[in-house]
Amino acid sequence: MNFAGVDNRMKMSRKGELGLERPFISISGLIGAGKTTLADALGEKLGLPVYHEPVQDNEYLQDFYGDIAKYGFAMQIYLLNRRFEQQQQIIWFGKGGIQDRTVRRQAGRSEPTMGWGIEETNIPLLRIMLIDL
Repeated sequence: MNFAGVDNRMKMSRKGELGLERPFISISGLIGAGKTTLADALGEKLGLPVYHEPVQDNEYLQDFYGDIAKYGFAMQIYLLNRRFEQQQQIIWFGKGGIQDRTVRRQAGRSEPTMGWGIEETNIPLLRIMLIDL
């Protein structure tokens, strides 16, 4: 990946001219678009920690794939909470960071047409939570 433009902007930002001494970058995109690859490359290039989508310690993942209709809503809430937690860590630690998913993108994934078994009555609740986050 070519990051020549990023190099120049980061040199300027390190001087404080752009106010981006410790940037917080969130990446949004479709499944398989390369969000994690981009996050890892940017993290290495910019010397920032990368926060990946929680998979290793996701206690709902096995149940979700066993019964999507039953565990879809719980999975959405879990992922939303974990992404928000990551977002807060980036802010609290004050070192900047890159998140390979965004909290706001979660809204687009919570539609009943996605096949996640989320009842239509729960979608407004997810949207309210996103507004509050």
